[in-house]
Amino acid sequence: MSLGVASGALLQSCVPNFTWLQDDADMRQRTLKVERRGRVEYGAALEIQKQTERAVLTGAQADTLVLLEHPHTLTLGRRAAQNGIIAPEGVLRERSVTVFETNRGGKVTYHGLGQIVGYPIINLSPDREDVHRYVRDLEEVLIRTMQDFNI
Repeated sequence: MSLGVASGALLQSCVPNFTWLQDDADMRQRTLKVERRGRVEYGAALEIQKQTERAVLTGAQADTLVLLEHPHTLTLGRRAAQNGIIAPEGVLRERSVTVFETNRGGKVTYHGLGQIVGYPIINLSPDREDVHRYVRDLEEVLIRTMQDFNI
């Protein structure tokens, strides 16, 4: 597990940066910068992700995990249909729920107050180009972190 080494440290110690060792043959050390952004409107968070991606890909910034929460927001993935939102438009407006169409997969997702969202922006080249392995590793980190908190 390449990310699992530091899973509990991420949330328990609340340090701004941590380092993990990969299990690859070269045992190359990588640093993950953790940015806590507080409450961020979804559109602004997309811009933060784009800027961070450019910085990570050019080497100007370390791999980064952006942690934040969104105000009430519904995102529509590529497979979402407008009728996937069952609340009437007036109710959404009354409750200040914004709707964003995104280029991610999936259907309708709710983001809201109290939900901490983590956006990992990590250069997968050259040693982590297996996206499926990366997703499995990320899932394992989340499982181990929840175990650390008895969840």
